[in-house]
Amino acid sequence: MIVWDKGYPGLGAGFRAQHELVLLASNGAPVWHSYEYGNVVKDMRVTDGDHPHEKPQKLMRALVDTCSPKGGVVVDTFMGSGSTGVACMAADRQFIGIEVHEPYFDIACERIENAQRQERLFA
Repeated sequence: MIVWDKGYPGLGAGFRAQHELVLLASNGAPVWHSYEYGNVVKDMRVTDGDHPHEKPQKLMRALVDTCSPKGGVVVDTFMGSGSTGVACMAADRQFIGIEVHEPYFDIACERIENAQRQERLFA
């Protein structure tokens, strides 16, 4: 279980959540590919993104770096605006994304294509 600390509490009163939990699952014993992160990743929530629940790149990069080998394949079955795919391009991973909402699928494709072009500039 990973905790994403969003930096500040959400709307409402009382004890408001400022975190989300990330459940990790593997087929067999997990193999870790990075030792740079603890089980709490702090990064501000995205407030001006292309999707109402867009995840920040620092969070997604921590997950991709730790849970997949370079050149490995990452699958995101709820791709949204493509944050996982963008992180995969920056981390030298292959990516398969699934999104049923066509406008978000189009946004994700554009973001991932832009990330691929950016990586080639610096390769």
